[in-house]
Amino acid sequence: DTRELEDQLTALGERWVTLCRMCEERYTTLQQVDARWKQLEGDKVKLETWMAGVEGRLREMEQDLGVDTLQLLEQVKQVMVVQGEVEVQEGRLVSICEIGQVLQDSLAQDSEGYTVISNWLEALQDRWDILIEILEAQKQRISSLGIEFKSVARSELDKLGRIKKERDLSPDEAVSSKKRKVTGSRRISFESSYARISGWADHILSRLED
Repeated sequence: DTRELEDQLTALGERWVTLCRMCEERYTTLQQVDARWKQLEGDKVKLETWMAGVEGRLREMEQDLGVDTLQLLEQVKQVMVVQGEVEVQEGRLVSICEIGQVLQDSLAQDSEGYTVISNWLEALQDRWDILIEILEAQKQRISSLGIEFKSVARSELDKLGRIKKERDLSPDEAVSSKKRKVTGSRRISFESSYARISGWADHILSRLED
């Protein structure tokens, strides 16, 4: 009888250990799901907010029919800025889809969470496609009015180059040792900003030429 009781207690202890381990694993999994869900929801809101703002800007251009050449050139710059933002936000969209897929892999296909994520991803992709269509329509509209995106982009690059040259030749850098140090740090900051903007403009140019 004592031996049987010991065996029963041992079996109960093993089951308890197994139960505790399973609870810990489930708790860890739920924590990971919760963190990913919050990240997915936060990134979704940020992307939707950005898309709403861009859609508004692009539709305003569409409604502004009585524009002169200067306004058209300004619209070109705005479209180029949007094109650059699209490159960045596309990465966020891809990240959202990847997080959504990981979450769905941990959920049952007939669960409410699985369905919610599917609806989110489908709505985001549809809205993204519409946004790209609006952007392309604006580019075509402006091009049809005789404005070339490539020439405007090159003009902006030339302008940046002239500004850089003027900064390089500025006599203000040769005042005092202290001021030279300040100017030097500003120059480094300017060089860094110029390199980023120049690289971005080159990239947008290549995209516009596709």
